[in-house]
Amino acid sequence: MLQRIQDYALGEFANYDLIFYDRFYNWEIAMGGYLARNTSFSRNFLRGFANFEEQIPKAGIAGDDNGAFHGTAWVRDNWLSNSKWNPLRDFMIHGFKMNQLTIYDVPVNSEVPIKENSRGAYFNPFYGEFDMDKCSPRSVAQLRKFGGTQNETGEFNIWKLQPAITSMFGMIGMMSELVKFQCEILFDELNIPSTIAAQSTAPMPPISKAIGEPQLISHVPTIFANFGDKMNLFQKFKNLMGYWFGLYFGYRIYNDEIGMVENVVGKKDYSELLSKTSFVFVNSHPYLDFPFPALPKSVLIGGITVSPKAKKAELPEVPVMGDQKRNAEMLLRHKVALPLQKEDLENADKLIDAVKEIMNNDKYHKNAERLAEILKSRPTSSKDMVIKHAEFAAKFGRLPELDSYGRNLSIIQYYLIDVIALFITIIIVFLIVLKFVFKLIKRCCCSKIKKEKKE
Repeated sequence: MLQRIQDYALGEFANYDLIFYDRFYNWEIAMGGYLARNTSFSRNFLRGFANFEEQIPKAGIAGDDNGAFHGTAWVRDNWLSNSKWNPLRDFMIHGFKMNQLTIYDVPVNSEVPIKENSRGAYFNPFYGEFDMDKCSPRSVAQLRKFGGTQNETGEFNIWKLQPAITSMFGMIGMMSELVKFQCEILFDELNIPSTIAAQSTAPMPPISKAIGEPQLISHVPTIFANFGDKMNLFQKFKNLMGYWFGLYFGYRIYNDEIGMVENVVGKKDYSELLSKTSFVFVNSHPYLDFPFPALPKSVLIGGITVSPKAKKAELPEVPVMGDQKRNAEMLLRHKVALPLQKEDLENADKLIDAVKEIMNNDKYHKNAERLAEILKSRPTSSKDMVIKHAEFAAKFGRLPELDSYGRNLSIIQYYLIDVIALFITIIIVFLIVLKFVFKLIKRCCCSKIKKEKKE
């Protein structure tokens, strides 16, 4: 972005509810991003836009979001103006792709010629070269920097890539660099009255802790677990380590984010910022996930991206990392799947045996049919949950009524360690007093017996 959002939200467009921008080369209204005010018109428009998803024709070129929609800010490909822009009018430049970067051999400060048939080709308009480590989480440079498994040619084999402690902490460093430019601080600084947090996984430890939601580590797998809810002692220990790792993960990322703007907005507490959200949308389905305690502030919207008209023949991608191992164990709990670790996928026999078991054992088909019917019959759909809670938050703003006081308690208070300690202390004091009383009684009795003998 070459101009600030405030220039459009507070400037000459202050009276507009929605701001879109055009693509320069085909006059198409771009739908990849837009600015929307929290008004009745905006909410109704975006609701209708979302509902149009099911009306997009499947044949021909639909254009997805643009197909559903077919502003004075420009978004255009850089090559159209020979990699130049107007700092007064341009809002966003598109098309900086490394495979289209062209190097021109021309004197410094001279005019760069436009090549024939140069659609997509551009030259670097910045001083210095691009640092792709800051642009792409998939770059090999990031893997080399933060650890991985290479073969003799220097390439990375994802099937043999093993997690290590150093790699995991390195991943945290990488993630903190990639996602530390989030919006909690901006929302708080602009005094936006209503916000909704969203997480693309099951409940994450730092967010649950921030809103005071309990985490039952003894039988609810954390997001990186590769086992189910029936845990042995070692798995419980790993689950506890996973919970602490998740807390550190969030602590590192959120504090790096705050540190970027602390000299502007002052000292902020990320837990306090997260707790101010009206709701937290969680990518979890109550009839599919492991049962866990959820506060009213948490809204389970799992399945929101799954179309009810999806074809049965469309197969999902193979999950190999992150919380997807947990998801596989979640399906195993419903007896509709057989999880395989990613290392097993190199073993043809294991893969073949698993497929044969699924295909030949009728219980998987019956269980899958029942689970599908349960998910389809959910009393309130994920889509309605999102819409209704978003409208509710827009109407009432921040909802302190949903704040759990548990988020203010220390570990000792939260787990009643103080109460247990007091109870144990009372018992110990009672036993000590009881012992003293018994000794006193015994001494008195013994003294009386001795006097009787003397007489």
